[in-house]
Amino acid sequence: MTEKGKKSRGIKVAAASLAMVVVGSGAALAATIPGTNAGEVLRGTDRADTIHAYGGADLVHGRGGGDTVWGGNEAGWGDKALGGTGSDRLVGQQGHDALYGEGGGDRLEGQDGDDLIVGGTGADTLRGGPGADEVDAQDGRRDVIDITGAGAGDVVYYDKGVDEFVTSSVQSAEGTAGAAEAARATGAELSAQEPPEGLFEPHGRVLIEHGGERQLVAEKDLERHLGHGDEIVDPTGRAGAGR
Repeated sequence: MTEKGKKSRGIKVAAASLAMVVVGSGAALAATIPGTNAGEVLRGTDRADTIHAYGGADLVHGRGGGDTVWGGNEAGWGDKALGGTGSDRLVGQQGHDALYGEGGGDRLEGQDGDDLIVGGTGADTLRGGPGADEVDAQDGRRDVIDITGAGAGDVVYYDKGVDEFVTSSVQSAEGTAGAAEAARATGAELSAQEPPEGLFEPHGRVLIEHGGERQLVAEKDLERHLGHGDEIVDPTGRAGAGR
């Protein structure tokens, strides 16, 4: 149980089938990167890529450029997507997803499932969708938080007096009044307090094996999202290497 009394997520992942797809940053043109029905690590380029995770529990990193990332289409799996430095669009689709906008003015849409949505350092547009979502817009920038269709299971952490709330019936340009109106309209919990420590941070590392070999992947700890305490390593054998 979390500090808010919400049940923890049980996200199914098949670590043994995880593969890695990397498109080098030196590519002359933006890439379209398709996943498969297995769990994968999908990395974009420094340009505006389109990445489709498809099935399995995937880890997606858009890197540079204004990327469009589509999460998996199976309700039983959950993806983690990191936008990178550009102004990206991340769409979770099915499953319990974790979306991190990082740099740039991003648009994050959780859609179905209980999602974690973290705007990052830019002026972002954040939308959860059906399910009990947790949204972090506390970055000091003016974010637009669209909670149309949100319910009592949603928790939104926002910058008081800075962020803008939008619902199907309410739109306010001022965070404090907008929060009160939006809470009454949707039943979502809107908090200007600091979120519980570690709630929106990736934790730990995941050990990936593919074809009998350990897969070397440079990423942060994914223990909270993937539900396994394993370690990701990169092809050179450097455990926990940087991105």
